Amino acid sequence: MITPQCTVFSGSTDTVEASELQTFLSLPDIPTRHYCLKRPMNILIERDECGFTVSQPDTDAFSYDVDLTKALDLFYSALIDQYEFLKANRQNLSSSLQHDLETFESFIESC
Repeated sequence: MITPQCTVFSGSTDTVEASELQTFLSLPDIPTRHYCLKRPMNILIERDECGFTVSQPDTDAFSYDVDLTKALDLFYSALIDQYEFLKANRQNLSSSLQHDLETFESFIESC
């Protein structure tokens, strides 16, 4: 089993190196979409020998790619796609999925 080496990173994700990776990152807003975060959202970034997994434990949104910047971009899209799907199907959601939508709504708002 490989243990990721993590250190604090406080710069742009466009230039992040593997050695600059941090485990939890607070996102100030969601880029390139018409949504903002109501409050900071912690995401989990895990690195293995094949790439990076970006996930958000409260929403179960995740992505994976060999490149961290691409994995983050894919994560943003997955997060919003999942939120928009739940929102569009609000009337047909099970109680569990309704709870998931409420979790998304506690984080995300239109800008």
